[in-house]
Amino acid sequence: MKAKIGNRTVTADFDDIKLSVDVAEDQTGAGDCPILEIELDPISVDLLGLSLETSRICVRISNYDDVEDIGDLLCDFADELEGGATLEEILEGNALSEDELDQLTSSLSDLLEEAHAALADATVVDIETKKGRTAAEISLELEPTELNLLGIQAEIDDCEDGPVTVDVSVKRGGRLGNVISRALRNGDIEEGSTLEDILDELND
Repeated sequence: MKAKIGNRTVTADFDDIKLSVDVAEDQTGAGDCPILEIELDPISVDLLGLSLETSRICVRISNYDDVEDIGDLLCDFADELEGGATLEEILEGNALSEDELDQLTSSLSDLLEEAHAALADATVVDIETKKGRTAAEISLELEPTELNLLGIQAEIDDCEDGPVTVDVSVKRGGRLGNVISRALRNGDIEEGSTLEDILDELND
């Protein structure tokens, strides 16, 4: 996460994110290939008076069997998982060549980046202003969303068919917290604003 204030750019790395990849339990609508589900643990960012935490994020890949190359790789990957192989065994075994594995991991990485980018469309559903060190708590939601990357169709949700949530805690005294506090007072951030709108305030 990057924020630019004046001529200064502040960067905060995401905490270590636990990732699991498996065949989805619900295979309704699956074609020739099993539906893959990628699950990310909640993402947390905390910097300069601004704390952000998401719910779990799941990306369900359900339409990829008609995509050349990467579709075939995903099919093989899903078939190995469905056959009982573990992710570690697939990555260390002979199921995929080194080139195929590089292509697969690169494509999945791109897909996860798209999922993270989709969070920018999360919409503010509640703002609770407070007294004391915490100036406000902002709740945002991203309704289940369809992604399309390299011809692969995927859906993103909170792993329970609900919206991905993003909770933002605004602290007084920190550079970023003060920027958002001022934007809230000025009415620049309100219900219906998006996470992208909030981040834009940090870059003004």
